[in-house]
Amino acid sequence: MHFEKIEILDWLKTASEAPIDFTASGMASPENLSDLGIKVDDLPIHGDNFYSYKPLRDHLAKVYGISQECITVNAGASIGNFAALSVLHKKVNQITVEEPAYEPFIRLANAIAGTTPERLPRSPESQYHLDPDPPLLMDGKPRILLMANPHNPTGIFEKPETIARIANRLASDGGWMLIDEVFVPFLESGERLSYSKLKNNIVTTCSLTKVWGLSSLRIGWISGPEEVIHDIERTLDSINVIQPFITEYIAYHVMCETDIGNKLLLAARKIASKHLSIVKEYLDKLPEVSYTTPDAGISLLIRFKDGRDADKFCDNLESEYGVRVINGRYFEVQDGFRMSYGVDEETLRKGLEAITKAIRTS
Repeated sequence: MHFEKIEILDWLKTASEAPIDFTASGMASPENLSDLGIKVDDLPIHGDNFYSYKPLRDHLAKVYGISQECITVNAGASIGNFAALSVLHKKVNQITVEEPAYEPFIRLANAIAGTTPERLPRSPESQYHLDPDPPLLMDGKPRILLMANPHNPTGIFEKPETIARIANRLASDGGWMLIDEVFVPFLESGERLSYSKLKNNIVTTCSLTKVWGLSSLRIGWISGPEEVIHDIERTLDSINVIQPFITEYIAYHVMCETDIGNKLLLAARKIASKHLSIVKEYLDKLPEVSYTTPDAGISLLIRFKDGRDADKFCDNLESEYGVRVINGRYFEVQDGFRMSYGVDEETLRKGLEAITKAIRTS
């Protein structure tokens, strides 16, 4: 198994700080444990969590309306995707990844399968929605479809009827779907929604990173058929053996024992809705660009109508105006960029004014 460098992560981890940073697709993290209602002296550091801290797993199962055997807690959605895809690949060799895609999906599929994955297109003409009857899937070959819902970088959400139709098509050939659902909780009542129970050939991943802003805990979960979850847990035995109990306990405290998790969730949705309106207010005055209104999340994809390469624009925006966005080439979109808007309103407006000037003078 060979892992190639993930360009977007390497860039995000090594770049110097920018005065205005529009790259984070998750909410800002609480500053310390006291913000989560936790006293350090009261925090246990060990307990029984060999295959998930049971109270946390049971809570998630209850929220989703699935059995406890159909969900497991792990160290975030990225490891969840790795473990799930590894298990599914033992059943089916061919991996298909949506296009455009979050770069780590492509690198992950390449590493596990040892070949470049085939691609299922999302076109701007369809507002990046998936074709419910994709011609690619009509050849009778079993495959795994790896995708994000809502889509990254556009935030477009596929409704259950589309996913069910594609899942049925895949199932008829012995195939599977692996869906990253980290942005779903931004939707109204999305914290209770997982497509893993829609069809028995769907596995989903989620985490506390994006909506709750708790990326430092490295807590996520995987849901799907019981036998797949069992195999995923045994795969995780070879990756990290056991989760740090302390992070699972904190997650349980935030999500189950207190109302803190709900407050973080509602605040995130409020910011996402309000700030999207502000972003659209600025972008609608710029005839040079087009954008797709996201259904969920705090990011959107902006493209230049004249098809220009975004490299020069993104570099200039940061060097001349101190504003950082993510170059679209990291998402296979050469003529655009992804902008996130989970920052405070003053910073958001200041950055949008800079983006406006940069577009009009470029």
